[in-house]
Amino acid sequence: MESIFNISKIVLAGIRQDSRVRYGIGAGASVLLSAGVLGMGGSLVPSFLHASTSPQGVFPAGHAQARALEVIDMSTSTVAEIIQTLPKAERFELMVYNSGLDEVLRQAGVITVFVPASSRFDYLPKRYIAGLSRAELRELALGHIVERALPMQESLSGSVATAGNTLLGFIVDAAAGTVAVGDAKVIKAYQAKNGYVYIIDRVLVGADE
Repeated sequence: MESIFNISKIVLAGIRQDSRVRYGIGAGASVLLSAGVLGMGGSLVPSFLHASTSPQGVFPAGHAQARALEVIDMSTSTVAEIIQTLPKAERFELMVYNSGLDEVLRQAGVITVFVPASSRFDYLPKRYIAGLSRAELRELALGHIVERALPMQESLSGSVATAGNTLLGFIVDAAAGTVAVGDAKVIKAYQAKNGYVYIIDRVLVGADE
């Protein structure tokens, strides 16, 4: 008959094994936990097991906000060519085509175009675009075009005139890593051979308001 001491060792080993299986603790973690329990320089729960609850988190406070918006270099292509290749620009491209500005855009000199992401057209009133005349559609499209290069530099923050004779606020916040255009935010930025393309999160309707 096995001694009570041996039986106790078997039972305790089974409990430890069951705990590792039940709580997903691997062999390495078990050693660390044991070291903490035995007073060998660690806490009962190693810091990596509760890092997500740390006040600092994985990144320092403000890390995400401090990252600058990346400008994607596509300087071998023109503004018009970039717009044609971007899936987010499909509905803006259609608006430009229906307004008769597609050829003008292809032949343009140095320009900056603010392109609403296609999904953002759904936030306009129902049939808003369809209800515009060709002249009104052209005016709306021109309100998204600036006839000069407009890089993301904080020194350029202020009002800019569009090809549609409207004024847009162009606000670069380097500390926050954000760029605002009127009441929209830039979500993607591309440098072209002849200017810039900015994907924005809304259609610029009534830019002067």
